[in-house]
Amino acid sequence: PTGSESIHIRFYSLDGPPVGNPPRPSPGTLIWDSGSIPVLFGWRAQRILVPNVVVPDSFAWSASFEGTTGDPGDRIGLRYMGAPTTGSSDTSVWTRDDPALPWNFMVFDYSDGTTPYGSFGATFWADGGPTDVFYDNTVGTGRTDTVMNTTEFGDDAVFEGDDRHAGAFTFEYVSDILTATGGESATVRFYSRDETLYGGPPSTLLYESAPMTVARGPGAHSLSVFPDVDLPDYVIWTVAWGGLQQVPGDSASLIAKTGPIPGASSESFWTKTEAGMSQYWFGNPTFDPTTYPETDWGFNFLVANLSAKFQTTSFATPVEHGVNTVLKGLFSGGWHADMDQSDNRYWSISPGLVASLTEDPVRIVVEHALPGSSPSGLNLTVESRRLGPPVYQILEVWNYTTARWDLLDQGDLPAGADPDRTVTLSIPSLPDHIGPGNNVKIRIRCNTPRFHGVTLWSALFDREYLDYVP
Repeated sequence: PTGSESIHIRFYSLDGPPVGNPPRPSPGTLIWDSGSIPVLFGWRAQRILVPNVVVPDSFAWSASFEGTTGDPGDRIGLRYMGAPTTGSSDTSVWTRDDPALPWNFMVFDYSDGTTPYGSFGATFWADGGPTDVFYDNTVGTGRTDTVMNTTEFGDDAVFEGDDRHAGAFTFEYVSDILTATGGESATVRFYSRDETLYGGPPSTLLYESAPMTVARGPGAHSLSVFPDVDLPDYVIWTVAWGGLQQVPGDSASLIAKTGPIPGASSESFWTKTEAGMSQYWFGNPTFDPTTYPETDWGFNFLVANLSAKFQTTSFATPVEHGVNTVLKGLFSGGWHADMDQSDNRYWSISPGLVASLTEDPVRIVVEHALPGSSPSGLNLTVESRRLGPPVYQILEVWNYTTARWDLLDQGDLPAGADPDRTVTLSIPSLPDHIGPGNNVKIRIRCNTPRFHGVTLWSALFDREYLDYVP
């Protein structure tokens, strides 16, 4: 790149001289001219402001490129897509080599035999576009079958707009879990990407979430994290699965869909192998994932991206704890209000007296009153650690339908200089776990692998809250 590469966007009324067979009106009266706008290197999605321009029901838009020779290694092009999800466009394009020359009418149908594929990728908004969404592939159409079973799996994302502060990230997945153990998890990671023509492999780790519980039911599910990080305009996002063998009956995988609106993504995905993160290409909507790694995936670019959304704002409402009940344990420092902030001010509880060694000597029930009865998502975050010998922590949510505690997570608590254990868990089957008064009950149990008495260890809780997603 020399820095002089630019794009020129124009809108035309379709009132020019008839062209083609059968003849049709060509672009004629100029409605709007953007002037020269700098473009960037590689795969890009660019949002261009149009100042209060009124267009007819049908019109033509064009792009001309400047500052390049058009030869391999020094050229710019538009991207062919399938039919638009809003509005309509046939599989044809208008071209000309000079503004003084007449237009040529050309038909491009790169379909796979089922879906027309010959429109340039573009989106028009009447109000300037979504204010806080800068990449969204959840709106596309695609498959909800398991596309691939790997330990870590992800996609590239090219963002729109100037504000790339990721306040919220959502991805969609399917699961095939016949017998849940409570240890099935998903961890979200964002990586920077080497700046090459089609983008290089993941490099710097920009963000890593805590493990989140994976739903076991069939069909599509979604999970959200709230990173609160600034990102470059080109990243690779991945999901690392935990507690799954990735075999039939014990697997989870991401969902493949058509291209994002807004944003862009090349027709490839990334998966972790013994050699590291490797790039693969796919797109055939009839591909049978059980035949992997067959080579007939195709390059029709129809179902070739993974479903995810980036937003600038964190749309979740934190719901702090209300009623706290200590079923078992002794206060040894701080109090329950210390769980309101992640500030290393801990509510410390030591073991209480138990009737048997199998009974957990630390048990807490934390209740939350939600602001509504029908959230689209509900995430639990717990940040904790220990003093003394090894301690494990079990997190559960009360099921109002079955009248029992459902396992969410189990893991060992850190000590010493190690950071707190922070887990963010998606509450499954929300109608079952939201009770009268929009109440949600969380139970925290702690114990040691071996009994160490009642005064030799403590569980320390720094933060506990629910994220309520409307």
